[in-house]
Amino acid sequence: MRGRDDKEMWTAIVIGAVVGIGATLLMRARQDDDEMSIVKALKPVQKGASRVAHNAGRVLRRGAHQAGDAGEDFLSASRDVLGDLREGASDIVRDTRRELRKAARDSIADARAAARKQFR
Repeated sequence: MRGRDDKEMWTAIVIGAVVGIGATLLMRARQDDDEMSIVKALKPVQKGASRVAHNAGRVLRRGAHQAGDAGEDFLSASRDVLGDLREGASDIVRDTRRELRKAARDSIADARAAARKQFR
């Protein structure tokens, strides 16, 4: 009887292994189906995301070009203002020099006149 019990035990083990393998294969197939359904569900989202990313890139490029143009305009305006400031500053310095020379000449003339009065 012992041989028969061993055979039955081994038969049960083999049947259990086959059933376990079958169940595992069925579960895996079901998981693959779930994964495929998820991938199928995500395809439209992927297309939409791709379209949104493309549009965002276009908007960013346009904004970058506009910012570059605005920057060039700003630099040009800054150069014009700086040129005007330099010109105004040089005019002020030139006029101040003229006024100081005139004041110095007048002071010298007044000093000479005072010196002449002293000597008379």
